[in-house]
Amino acid sequence: MILAVSLGLLVLIPNPTSAVIIACFSIYVFIASGSGNLQTVYPSEMFPTHVRSTAVGFATMISRIGAALGTFLLPISLDALGIQITMGILTGILLLALFISIKWAPETRNVSLEKAANVNAS
Repeated sequence: MILAVSLGLLVLIPNPTSAVIIACFSIYVFIASGSGNLQTVYPSEMFPTHVRSTAVGFATMISRIGAALGTFLLPISLDALGIQITMGILTGILLLALFISIKWAPETRNVSLEKAANVNAS
């Protein structure tokens, strides 16, 4: 949510100053770097033991492809659409991901690894 807010501010503020842009991206980077560990921890908890290594490898591969595409497309989008529309699209993607995570990602806090994998399988 904080990630979406930090980018969303760049959509809502018509002509942000350099300080506002730096502050928004600093918040984004700080929060994203902390939550980046979830892409290795959470998938490891979700898959049954017999497919865990393959499934986590596949999830990591998809993550890397997404990162490469984002890195490639961001400057193109900034040139073609401008910062406000680009940040609006990125904010929308973050909000969609938040909704999907809340709706479909099971909570694994205080759940054993075996139970977490079984909850996801059923």
